Amino acid sequence: MNILIKTTLVTALVASTSLFAGSGHSHGEHGHSHSHEQKAVSEDNIKEIAIEKVNSLVRQNKIAKSWLNSPVERIEISKVNYKKDLVVSFKNAKIKEKSRQTLYVFISKSGMIKGANYTGK
Repeated sequence: MNILIKTTLVTALVASTSLFAGSGHSHGEHGHSHSHEQKAVSEDNIKEIAIEKVNSLVRQNKIAKSWLNSPVERIEISKVNYKKDLVVSFKNAKIKEKSRQTLYVFISKSGMIKGANYTGK
């Protein structure tokens, strides 16, 4: 008898969980989605994000102050690990070492900074 009562309670509990979800959990036109894709940002926004990253690196003393006014040289799409990210390159002729005259900032299409380096890889 005790097992019958427990079984009935468990069954009732499991059956009622769908009632607690309510209509607010439907996936109708209200925009709730399980997609993890983020919207792509514009090229102007990508430039702004990259410039801010360069400014941040200068403030952190990771790169020379002469990078502050360096122009964006190019924006390219790079495929790394099956993902298409953007590479924003800056040129700074004031840097003596040629291998460090171009700084690359890696940004996802949704605007997330992935990193920065002098190799472009």
